[in-house]
Amino acid sequence: MAGLNLNTTLFPYRTRLNEKNPMELTIELKNETNKAKMVSLSVKLPSVFALDKTGLNKTDEKKIKSISPGETKKIIYSIYSMNYAEAGVYSGKITVHDHFNNYDYLLGTISKELVLKIIE
Repeated sequence: MAGLNLNTTLFPYRTRLNEKNPMELTIELKNETNKAKMVSLSVKLPSVFALDKTGLNKTDEKKIKSISPGETKKIIYSIYSMNYAEAGVYSGKITVHDHFNNYDYLLGTISKELVLKIIE
């Protein structure tokens, strides 16, 4: 989508089976236009990962009322692997919607695959 830049970093880039420490997902949204942007962000994780220690929260949605021209918004998530996870490569999805006037109207969408690895 023109004018909105989506960057992600994951640290560490992989986790071990039954690891107690979470991975940290950092999402940066930069408005590269000369007008403020209204966006919404959604994160969807595969079934063996969660955004909390209990494992109940696998998705999250945030509404960002305004990103000023040239401004970068940073959102950080902790990602936990579940006890029943097996070693492998899993994929989730990050989606950003650019809205016009209110959250009912879409101007465009950016999607990015989130690759999560579990090693033995």
